[in-house]
Amino acid sequence: ELQRTAIARATPAGTIPTRTLGREGIEETANAVSDAYRVALDKIGTVKLDQQFLNSSPQIVQRAVALNPQQKADVANVVEQVISSRVNPSQGVITADIAKTIDSDLGSYVREFSRSSQASERQAAGVVREIQSQWRDLIRRNAPDTATANMLDDANRAVANLLRVEKASIKSGSQG
Repeated sequence: ELQRTAIARATPAGTIPTRTLGREGIEETANAVSDAYRVALDKIGTVKLDQQFLNSSPQIVQRAVALNPQQKADVANVVEQVISSRVNPSQGVITADIAKTIDSDLGSYVREFSRSSQASERQAAGVVREIQSQWRDLIRRNAPDTATANMLDDANRAVANLLRVEKASIKSGSQG
């Protein structure tokens, strides 16, 4: 019953939760989340970098007082690798799909840094998480209407809940 509740919580709004449990249920829910993203991203179409995002990212890195200069450079390199390498600076416009890939890649760095045994990398995770939050806000600002922005928010919540379900499933599988 606990897994059924967790899967229902990870199911995007407007979608009937699967009745299947286990890996298959998690996979069906992941497909529903992916479909929810697809609908929202198709409505957004393109994402244009705006001054708000362009100003906030370097400021976030520079305000990270817990990081030494090398760590700040490392975080700036992550931003360069994940974001700047995919955005044509003369146009400043990318597809919504690429914007979502960037969001996912930033999330991967957050998870990787958060699991580190080094305190400095765990601190860097917080900085990258803040940049990811600003990135998500940018995508949201490019939504054509409030309903689409809300669909995107719902898909983001669903994926966060799905990651928790997957993590719990892995832990229970390794303990059983």
